Amino acid sequence: MMLPGRDKSSEEFTLDADFVADCAEGTRRTSNLNNSSKIVGPVNGLICIYGMGLSERIALCNPCLRESETLPRSPTSCNISYEGYFFRCVGLGYDSVQKDVKIVQMINYFAMEEGEFTHGMLVDVYSRNAKTWRKLVCNVPNTWAMKSIAASHNNNGSFFHCLAWEQLRDPNDFCKRLVLSFDVRKEVFRTTLFPPCVYDGSDYGGRAKVRSKVLSTDNSLFLFVWEDGDKFLDRWVLNGLGNVGRWTRLSRVGPLLQVSKPVGFWKTNGLVLKYVKEKKLVIYDCSTGETRNIEIRETVLCYPKVVGYRGSLVSLAARVVVCPELVKKL
Repeated sequence: MMLPGRDKSSEEFTLDADFVADCAEGTRRTSNLNNSSKIVGPVNGLICIYGMGLSERIALCNPCLRESETLPRSPTSCNISYEGYFFRCVGLGYDSVQKDVKIVQMINYFAMEEGEFTHGMLVDVYSRNAKTWRKLVCNVPNTWAMKSIAASHNNNGSFFHCLAWEQLRDPNDFCKRLVLSFDVRKEVFRTTLFPPCVYDGSDYGGRAKVRSKVLSTDNSLFLFVWEDGDKFLDRWVLNGLGNVGRWTRLSRVGPLLQVSKPVGFWKTNGLVLKYVKEKKLVIYDCSTGETRNIEIRETVLCYPKVVGYRGSLVSLAARVVVCPELVKKL
């Protein structure tokens, strides 16, 4: 389902799941969005849909205009020559200098190559302007990109962000979670570790928090952390990225009626939660503690995915540029 921009008063609406499923050629066609299909974005009104397997295709969609564009497979996806375990993460961002939407494919792997164990991350960048893929040297070889979060644009540039893990150098060390941010214009990665107490348990009686979720606004990243059974959510806001990134702890969210997972923001003080047991969506008002249900047509979405969406009337058939007069918030 799609949620409108935070500064608008319009209500939530449901995206046609058949249209979304048809956008990604090569992924499983189904009447609902299942966990095998991943959605990232939006960026300039576009969303990106892809499957986890390397043989599955990547598609760009403009839900406002019901347009889609299937990307060619990258050379890396087609030419991996060794056997092993692979999974990929895809990010979507906008280069405001070149006025170009870029799709970045990150392939994480454990494999045997010429009898030796190897691991790392392979990176490809697709330019909508050039309509081609090219390989990119990864400047964070000891990082695993696990899940795309969102794109952001501020005075420091345009980025998309992923939830990631730092590969262990010492087997006795904690496996550290982090935010992996890709500078869309400079085409380099930055890593920002989670607050230490999240992965070493120093604030929780030695127990590391096992669940985490990062949500994005236009200018900020927010980290939510909880344990199984918690009816409170701890939260932080990130200022800066990389070596200059600093987490500031905010007030806790809760108590909640049920164990809940945050999945999106709503207007100024709202947080969209998914109840873990009932698989139901609610809007939680952080200022009053009140909740209200979000009605979902079960025949359309059995596994709801929430996207904070800002639509665009710029056609995929045209070169992607910023046209403020053609952008509308739904």
